[in-house]
Amino acid sequence: MARVRELKKREPPHTGLLNRARTLIERREIETRDVKPDVLEEVEFEERFSEIDDGDEGILNQDFKANPVLMLSQILAGIGSIQRGIEAPYLAFGILRDLLGISAGALLLPDHADETLVPFCCASYDFDTQQRLKITPSQLHALPWNGLIDVAEDVDKWRPFFSIRESEIFGTLFVIPCGSPEEGLVVISQSPLLNVPSSQLELLQTAIGSALGKMLLYNRGTMLVGIKPLFLISRPEFPAYLKKSMDNEKSLILGLPKVQLISAISNGAPGAIPGRLERDCLRVLGSIVHDEGAVSMDEQHFYVIFEDIAELDAQILMEQLEFSLQQAFSTQLPDLDFHRFTGEDLQNLGKKFRAS
Repeated sequence: MARVRELKKREPPHTGLLNRARTLIERREIETRDVKPDVLEEVEFEERFSEIDDGDEGILNQDFKANPVLMLSQILAGIGSIQRGIEAPYLAFGILRDLLGISAGALLLPDHADETLVPFCCASYDFDTQQRLKITPSQLHALPWNGLIDVAEDVDKWRPFFSIRESEIFGTLFVIPCGSPEEGLVVISQSPLLNVPSSQLELLQTAIGSALGKMLLYNRGTMLVGIKPLFLISRPEFPAYLKKSMDNEKSLILGLPKVQLISAISNGAPGAIPGRLERDCLRVLGSIVHDEGAVSMDEQHFYVIFEDIAELDAQILMEQLEFSLQQAFSTQLPDLDFHRFTGEDLQNLGKKFRAS
């Protein structure tokens, strides 16, 4: 905590935290000010679509009731309108689900802890499939992951990643890599899209995949630069860390009801898996607290612990935490109610974790 004490001598007490809040803003503005997703590429794809014979194949599917060029334009416009924020991929999947009529599918992104692709959003998949649909880098190289997958042997390679019930439903998959497969995959097992002529599917996959890859990089990736799970305390470790902080009169222990954050974000992103949203929120909190403390969570709350606030103003710290969270998400968040645990309230918290 030497660095914290040094800040106290030279700067207002909340400056260190405020600087990290500003860092979140800079990631949204400065690092990307000269680079924008080139959604204007839709013009190129529209020209390529126009070269396809209109005939019966000029309509994707009667369920869409739209020309493929128009639908592609709507999708790219929707993805291009997503603002920079941690929840960007959840919003993108909602756009794809609605415009592509996805009744069963998922968006897979790299896990926080490693490079395994895991579901961040899904439509209709049961819990077993959500647990199975995790693809390691070595498994990815052995899977067909580019476009329409309709050869029985290739489809069978995907079945182990689905529950028995789900795997018996589909005979064809459509997979869209988000720029590159390592950065993410959209896996679709039920949609009118599966009945679209292959010549149009290839163009749709290329255009949508390119837009998704750029969106993930510029709208989410830049926000996650430097955010690592180094300051996150796992639930089994939290009781010991909490006890240590309770014995320290200079510590600050805060709780934030999960529902305040998760509900606000998920309302605009149906299909988001709550556990992934929770981990995203936890990562943002961890990046703000940095090495001055730690963060963790249980079923009801996010917990933020500052090891040594000494003469720092607790109210200002809570305000800066709320401000920083708002900068990390494009969704307008409600006023957040950080609760400071003290006295009997703190003792009850300690008993709760000792009993767990």
